[in-house]
Amino acid sequence: MDSDLNIVSDVLETEAKAILACISRIDSIQVEQVKWVFECLMASGGSLIFCGVGKSGNIAQKCASTFSSLGLSSYSLHPVEALHGDLGKISKSDAIIFISKSGNTEEVLKMIPYLKISKKMSLGILGNPKGKIGDYCETVFDCSVEKEACVHNQAPTTSSTVALAMGDALAVLFEKMTGLSKEGFAINHPGGILGKTLSLKVENLMIKKQFCPLIDESDDLKEAILK
Repeated sequence: MDSDLNIVSDVLETEAKAILACISRIDSIQVEQVKWVFECLMASGGSLIFCGVGKSGNIAQKCASTFSSLGLSSYSLHPVEALHGDLGKISKSDAIIFISKSGNTEEVLKMIPYLKISKKMSLGILGNPKGKIGDYCETVFDCSVEKEACVHNQAPTTSSTVALAMGDALAVLFEKMTGLSKEGFAINHPGGILGKTLSLKVENLMIKKQFCPLIDESDDLKEAILK
């Protein structure tokens, strides 16, 4: 049991250290470039696209979902589907963030020449910042990791966690830029406990007087039950 506990603990520690290591690889120039991209998107109404394959594609979907919930049009794009028609979704006013552990994902590299998006509007969350994908990006966030947390150092674990954390960091930066309030956040979350907590009002629960059943003081219990 102790060895199993150590495995679980080691995974958490490995991934936590990898996230913390990213902090020293970020500078103010990168942050300002990202802010400029966000400003362009807000001004033009363009979308923020996340692109990746495999586990990176899963992270891309989560990142896009987070940005959408914060009020920025965002979606994930699979590079293979893009080459088979989904390029039609993209406009020149959009921005794209590539997510790749190797920095050389073949499917992404095949798609890049056909993109309508300029290099200034292209960012990378890359495990290998010196890979070919980085050449197409104005700004690259170095999300390299010493090792994966899995036993054989193969399955995307640490690398996908770091990419996810970086995506969250950029999303919170966008949130701060827009000054999004709790009420504004609730607009995109009308359902569930979250939506009810932030947007439910007394008028949503109470019944207006004209719709309430009314009886006279002289009416009996039978009349009251019927009404």
